[in-house]
Amino acid sequence: MKKAIALLSSVPLSLAVAVQVHAQDYLDDVGSASGLSATDNLPELIGKLINVLISVLGIVFLGLTLYAGLIWMTAGGDEGKVDKAKKLLINGVVGLVLVLAALAISNFVFTSLETAGLGM
Repeated sequence: MKKAIALLSSVPLSLAVAVQVHAQDYLDDVGSASGLSATDNLPELIGKLINVLISVLGIVFLGLTLYAGLIWMTAGGDEGKVDKAKKLLINGVVGLVLVLAALAISNFVFTSLETAGLGM
């Protein structure tokens, strides 16, 4: 009876180890595909995350600008739709300018930290 209990208790443990090994392999694959590695230090990781965030925001504002253009083109002379499209277009362009300015500032700051030897 004790052998059966020992056998039954070892099965979940071996399954847990197999799942952990598989999960670690999966995480290693995801990490290598993302361009991140275990040797990245914190400033490099923060810089990569900021660049990804700024890129996503740029895509959002570009989409907003394209959506505004689509509304304007399909307005068919309706002043309400044209005004809505103008407001969206202005907001999209201002957003794109702000995102590009943020990208330039973050690149400048991280480049300055790198050349000063304080970061990356």
